[in-house]
Amino acid sequence: MLTFRRRPGLLAARWRPLCMTILLVMAAAAPAHGATFTVDRTDDDRTQTACDEATPNDCSLRGAVLAANALDEPSTINVPAGHYVLTDGAGCSFHGSQDPNDNIPVGTVGICVLKNITIAGASADDTIIDANQAPGAPGVSNPALWIDAFATVVVRDVTITKGNFTIGAGFGHGGGFHNSGTLTVVDAKLTANYSGGFGGGAVYNQAGTLTLIRTEVSQNTASGQGGGLVNSFGTISVVDSLVTLNQAGGQGGGICNFAGVTTITGSTLVDNVADTGGGAFNSNFDTMIVTNTTVRGNLARFGGGIFNDQSGMTLASVTITNNTARWDGEPGRAAGGGLGTLDGSITTVRNSIIAGNEVAATLAAERRRIGLPRMSPIGSLHADWT
Repeated sequence: MLTFRRRPGLLAARWRPLCMTILLVMAAAAPAHGATFTVDRTDDDRTQTACDEATPNDCSLRGAVLAANALDEPSTINVPAGHYVLTDGAGCSFHGSQDPNDNIPVGTVGICVLKNITIAGASADDTIIDANQAPGAPGVSNPALWIDAFATVVVRDVTITKGNFTIGAGFGHGGGFHNSGTLTVVDAKLTANYSGGFGGGAVYNQAGTLTLIRTEVSQNTASGQGGGLVNSFGTISVVDSLVTLNQAGGQGGGICNFAGVTTITGSTLVDNVADTGGGAFNSNFDTMIVTNTTVRGNLARFGGGIFNDQSGMTLASVTITNNTARWDGEPGRAAGGGLGTLDGSITTVRNSIIAGNEVAATLAAERRRIGLPRMSPIGSLHADWT
């Protein structure tokens, strides 16, 4: 019988170069850990970019974003509880499209976010980012945040408020955010922002990708479309969110899908007001998909709850109730208390409730006073195929 004896350490020596090679490959393949900045002052000083953990009061919110914009790897900016009022009007520049030459300088107190950055607050009630603009003031371009077309940004656990964007038709506006990139907003509040021009009181999504998760969009105003949100040639997903008390002078008190795809899932659209489509408006031959959502108490002249204008719309497991179509000047012309559609629209409704909506011929206050609401035969649904 032959006996083989292993030389001590021989196998280990033979395998060591291979093991080192594998480790180096794994290290190269592992994602790089980006920088983390912790804001430690509430004033808006762009010079405070050091953000050294060992040094107090050297990291403003704007300073942290400027520092993160200078890096190639993803970064996280932690924003503790506090009221962060934006006052620096030096401006910035951002890409409004995927064209590298489309680098637009803007005069603004807003902050341009250019890279892959997460802005994380303490909670929506405790971390307030305030653009400090008077609603409706003319000639300003002051949303709180501009999102670059090449950026992927997450904003979570903050309130964005008092942005105002009323100048520069090429931008389309957006009072809280002007988004041309990929923006995800989580557990946040977008409230009391204003947009003129095309609209988007809280957010104007210009060919970008916008996702809202467990976010409240409330009390925003647009003189044009989308008191809450406007989607223009992009994609919007609204998930488990509340869209309420927004107002538009044109279409879509809560949400206006002008072009692109808008998906609303597990959400509530309540008490929004517009000329057409109080809760939501879909137009320009595009797509809106609404699932497991309640549309309630919204008001417009046409389509108090939702209005579909020559586009594709799917409503699945949706409740549309207690919405009102009302035209005070010409009460006989209001239509579609719950859902309105126009010629060329394709509206698919499955497993849904459309009931208890109203076309009003008298003022709501008078109906409440006498206790006799006037219901129209087309109160819940109006379709115009003429």
